[in-house]
Amino acid sequence: MSRKRSRPPGRSFGFHASNYAWAEIVTAVIGLLSFPILTRFLSVADYGTMNLVASVLAVTVAIGKLGMQHAALRGWAAFEATVLWGMAGAGLAVTLIWAAATQLIPDAWWGAPNVSSIMLLAAPLIALRVLDSGLTNLLRAQESSAALAFYNSLRRVVLFLLVVAMLWAFSAGLTGFFVAMLVGELLAGCALLAWMF
Repeated sequence: MSRKRSRPPGRSFGFHASNYAWAEIVTAVIGLLSFPILTRFLSVADYGTMNLVASVLAVTVAIGKLGMQHAALRGWAAFEATVLWGMAGAGLAVTLIWAAATQLIPDAWWGAPNVSSIMLLAAPLIALRVLDSGLTNLLRAQESSAALAFYNSLRRVVLFLLVVAMLWAFSAGLTGFFVAMLVGELLAGCALLAWMF
């Protein structure tokens, strides 16, 4: 016999939709602000390399997730630790494999100088983003749309501020950009872990 879960008061479709809507608005505003600012600090060549790194990160993060982020939506209550440890382990394995591969691929294949060092610097973002996906999917499974929207918005704002501060004060280039991304995503992940557990 199937039993319907009772929905907590105030957790209507409109409630969840409004939470996701304002988080998307914050993301759009940050995107609009970041473009003119980043064009002041990064060259056209830097943008090309940044897009290459972003594409590689997207593929490697997808490999690191191995579909486990979707399993979190179905069995989070019974398998919360399994999902998190599994995703952390898979993300770390893909990170280490990709970090090694960046040093084995000849520089000529990248088509630009210093790409392998930037790829190596950005490699830890794979593990951080895989784990972040596991954590945020646990929030989705728990129907914590307000917490998820707040986290995603705050994460975007903090990353934007760290990147601008790093590029302006310390290192105007891809090294500064990716160092700021690493610091920001590490801080965000640690804060979310501490809040959730």
